[in-house]
Amino acid sequence: IDCFGNVNVTTIQPKNAREFWRWLIEEGNSLAKEGESMGLGTNTAKQRLRYARAFFEQAVEDELLRKNPFNAKGLKTTQTAAEKEYIPLSTIEKVIEFCPTTEWKLLFALIRSVPIRMPSESKELTWSDVDWEANKILIHSPKTRAIGQSSRLVPIFPLLKQWLEKAFGDAEEGELYVFPSLRLNSNLSTTAKKIVLRAKVEPWIGKTWGNFFNSLRASTETDLMDEHGLRRACQWAGNSAATAMKNYALVRKTDFTDARYSAV
Repeated sequence: IDCFGNVNVTTIQPKNAREFWRWLIEEGNSLAKEGESMGLGTNTAKQRLRYARAFFEQAVEDELLRKNPFNAKGLKTTQTAAEKEYIPLSTIEKVIEFCPTTEWKLLFALIRSVPIRMPSESKELTWSDVDWEANKILIHSPKTRAIGQSSRLVPIFPLLKQWLEKAFGDAEEGELYVFPSLRLNSNLSTTAKKIVLRAKVEPWIGKTWGNFFNSLRASTETDLMDEHGLRRACQWAGNSAATAMKNYALVRKTDFTDARYSAV
């Protein structure tokens, strides 16, 4: 409504969808203060575009529209690997020290040990999904459930095991969920970024990662590709090799140093 006014959704065309993207980038920040940019950041604008696309997709399903105008060419809502930042494991280990609760410590350990989708996959995790003896966890995957991939098994890596055992010991008797409080938190990303800023980890003092949880997922999958191979990394992440290489295979700063010495 801010962009187009009070118009009927059936009048929105692909050209209007492209105009909406331009408006988000240039004028879409309704919370901007005087002197600040009135536009949204690219990642936030992409999120808004995803919401719009889903909204109009529902209109198509309800037969209000024949086609979704937000499926227009050029309107990309996903981040490629080049748009994400590599976050070292050592950085997250420092962030964990500044987490206010064991639940938060475990959440950071989980998302930097296993490439899970946040927050959908963490919300469904229960203690019955943890196989301590076999050293593995059953991850439920709402996003891929419709295509027959409802779950996958992932290893319990050392950092994850440390905080998983601590959280299990602290859990109330009969507790079903691994994240009983955080699964009800609708603002996980914002709170997580505040914890990161409190930790003052280089080089993110005074700022936060662009697409926070996606950058963590990509960093984790990148490490797994190097340490365990593409096949295992994709199985544990629940994506294809093509998706992994396009969206999650990051280049670290140390990769350039390694290349310099190997070329000598």
